[in-house]
Amino acid sequence: MPNNNFCLAAEKLKFRHTITERLCWCVPLLLTAGAACLAGDYVQIDSFNWWYAGILPGFLTLLGCQVIGKEEQVGNQLVLTLPVDPVRVWDAKVIYCARMLAVSNLALGILVFTVEALAELLFGAAQIYEIRPSQIFAACILLSVCCLWQIPVCMWMKLRLGMLAAFLLNLVFGIIGTVYFSLTDWWLLYPHAVPARLMCAVIRVLPNGLVAREGSLTFSPELLEMKAVIPGAAVCTVVFLTVWVLTRRWYGRAASTALH
Repeated sequence: MPNNNFCLAAEKLKFRHTITERLCWCVPLLLTAGAACLAGDYVQIDSFNWWYAGILPGFLTLLGCQVIGKEEQVGNQLVLTLPVDPVRVWDAKVIYCARMLAVSNLALGILVFTVEALAELLFGAAQIYEIRPSQIFAACILLSVCCLWQIPVCMWMKLRLGMLAAFLLNLVFGIIGTVYFSLTDWWLLYPHAVPARLMCAVIRVLPNGLVAREGSLTFSPELLEMKAVIPGAAVCTVVFLTVWVLTRRWYGRAASTALH
């Protein structure tokens, strides 16, 4: 029976030279270009803020829905008759999407750094607040880790509720987590709030897009505490592993029931 590496290679081949693969660069590119045109000396701040506040949850939902094509729907006889364990198919899709998430965050980091450097070199335009390369790198890693759990959730919602419902639910819960829960003492209990809360400490940007410093609206000193990074990343990792196990079991049982 084909292993996970075979299934993952099949996923890569299926999406090679498709819009799904190009989204990982196109979305960060359009976001950075839009921030450069609209925000000017706030391009770094707004690029990251807009990304994790709303665009990334929507992007992950579209990505998760795209990998669940008609041929992978539970009960489809074409998939069930193939010599592939359904849970391996699910695992390959999750791993493929995780790879795309990391690539998209890396692309955003590279573009943000490049646009800021070019603006200063060519036009002498300095940023209101400059995010250092080390901060950009750390932010890209944390966003990749803390948003992983959304991938199996979005795939499951696509199968159970449809693409539109999955998109709206993940987007709305993401915005609520960023705008409200990330600033409360209960942020660790709401996974959608973790990325925004950690960005306060790592890149010093508040969920409302302001620099995290004295005098900014919604600022409080505890938002800058780096000790929040490890618990936040750990909680999101545990949620991801738990959701992954539960959804792969559900998919395997559903496929087995359909086969019999």
